[in-house]
Amino acid sequence: MGAVIINDTPAVLLLQRREDEKSFPGMWELPSGKRNFGETSIEALHREVKEETGLQVEIIRPLSVFEYVVETADGIRDTTQINFLCRLTPGSQKIKTNSKEHQAAKWFTVEELHSLRNISEEVRKAALIALTAP
Repeated sequence: MGAVIINDTPAVLLLQRREDEKSFPGMWELPSGKRNFGETSIEALHREVKEETGLQVEIIRPLSVFEYVVETADGIRDTTQINFLCRLTPGSQKIKTNSKEHQAAKWFTVEELHSLRNISEEVRKAALIALTAP
């Protein structure tokens, strides 16, 4: 599950993975994670956003899907990520990143996304759709 969180600027929130991460070090990504057993997709999304950013969001609608391959401690995993367009709930403005996973968090505008390095084209596309689609 991935959260494409937008604000009123408009800008989208991305998190930068730590440089010492085995998978995708230093890459900018969406707040995201996997669904735990017994959890709905919506519950998983809310939990992951809270764990990774300290924020609470309102889910607007499904936005995009992309696939990628990641190497984990258990081996190579083929992953499908479902991304949801989200906005902050009132009073949920302070970002608190999880320092075990991420080294930075930043709001990016359309212009900044076009020139951003260390971002996958899938994440860039999802962010641009969120900021430019009606």
